[in-house]
Amino acid sequence: MRSLTEALLEGGRLVDEPDKDQRKELTRLEDLGLVSLTWSTTILCVDHGDDFDLEHAWDRTCNHRIEVREGHPDDPWREEDDREVLCDSCGRAHWPLRRRRTTYPRVRIGIDEDGVMAWVEGQIRRVAKAVSTLPTPGVWRFFQGTSEVYVVLLDRCLGTRYAERAFARGNPVLYIVVDHRRFSRRFIDAKWMRRLFLHDLVDRGVSALREQLDGLADVPMVCAEPASPPWLPVRAPEPRVQSRVLGAHRLELHEDHAVLDDVVVVPPGASTLLEVLRFFAARWREDFDADKAPDDYCAYSPEEVLDDLLERGVSNTEAVGTVRRNINRLRNTIQRKYVDATGIDVGSEGVVENGPEGGFRLRPAGVLVRFDDRRASDYM
Repeated sequence: MRSLTEALLEGGRLVDEPDKDQRKELTRLEDLGLVSLTWSTTILCVDHGDDFDLEHAWDRTCNHRIEVREGHPDDPWREEDDREVLCDSCGRAHWPLRRRRTTYPRVRIGIDEDGVMAWVEGQIRRVAKAVSTLPTPGVWRFFQGTSEVYVVLLDRCLGTRYAERAFARGNPVLYIVVDHRRFSRRFIDAKWMRRLFLHDLVDRGVSALREQLDGLADVPMVCAEPASPPWLPVRAPEPRVQSRVLGAHRLELHEDHAVLDDVVVVPPGASTLLEVLRFFAARWREDFDADKAPDDYCAYSPEEVLDDLLERGVSNTEAVGTVRRNINRLRNTIQRKYVDATGIDVGSEGVVENGPEGGFRLRPAGVLVRFDDRRASDYM
């Protein structure tokens, strides 16, 4: 059974008519600086204990809650400012101030990211000495015995190297997780993967943090891959994992990063690679909208890619060779990021492949593209 702290420590949650225990816990979380509370007033669409005009209700079983805005109590014309509000469920019109409907409290919970970082750092400094705050927000480092230990606030570090499997495997690291609904079932079941949910830390205090940090010393770390043999291989080594994702990969292009099957494969900061990927995704969308057969999807040369980048003003070079190297870097980056996060090797041509007659393109039958709404109109 979930604790009250776990139930309430969720960003975006709405609590209607919070009871005494819930109010007390919300006040505690707000005092700790972990949440921000926004209070509002609601009415019931059909309130059988208060509503005297049920003949105007189309659905007398509608118990949908409607948020209302009350006028200032000192305003003599507050009723003149009353406005009509509609029920989103049944469409019934209401005038809550004019008819003096019974109102009920509602609170919307928001996670205060800066407050969470400050509070977590305070807990870390209670159990460790000489704690260093790294330039990446949400990452702290200190020595525990002779080992260098990292504590990472996972929700703030997505898309950085601290959220990659290679880093977690090679360093004593404890991940603190705020959004337990998102990550509770996505952690790898391995001894070297240590995690602590924020609601556990709030409930149990520094004892929970100390327990996890003490356990890091018992987990052997793999610091490097096995050494290569002294002879040259006859052919390229086999990938670590041969399995493939069933169906097409889902590629999502956002403002500053790209995601493949929920894995950040082009991180923030790699703007050059992202713009190259935007070009191929836009051409893929044109062929998709034209309902072409997969074999008829167009491939494009580095010269054509360069012309588009220059036209959009997002290229920092006019050299075709540099664009060709960026395309290869993009393919290798996607392959490496994906295998680090999932253990599955999509191959260097898993997303951007060589066309049958030269050039490059997104794999027609292997990738489905979705643009961020803020940028979709630029490429559709």
